[in-house]
Amino acid sequence: MKLAIIGKKVNVLFFLSLGLNVVFAENDNECKDKLHELLKNGFTLVYITEDFANTLLDEIDSLQKKYDATIIFIPGGKNLNLGSKMLNIYAERATGSTVCLND
Repeated sequence: MKLAIIGKKVNVLFFLSLGLNVVFAENDNECKDKLHELLKNGFTLVYITEDFANTLLDEIDSLQKKYDATIIFIPGGKNLNLGSKMLNIYAERATGSTVCLND
């Protein structure tokens, strides 16, 4: 499995010290382009900071299906609780009922 992390340099630079594949993006369009590139190159697990994920939610959903990839949101800058929101959405799709997770 190939793993990468995308975000603003200030938010993801630390992950380089762990030996992970880190991709820097400074705006939404750059993040979108780099996400496409990673998935086309066989990355199946991509962590993306919430500040970018928030504006690319529809794109991310379709890319996960197209590439059979997992894209996980991590805090970056301002914590938007997107991870919890997406867990609720996935749980509702799987079970047909709303699952309450603390925000």
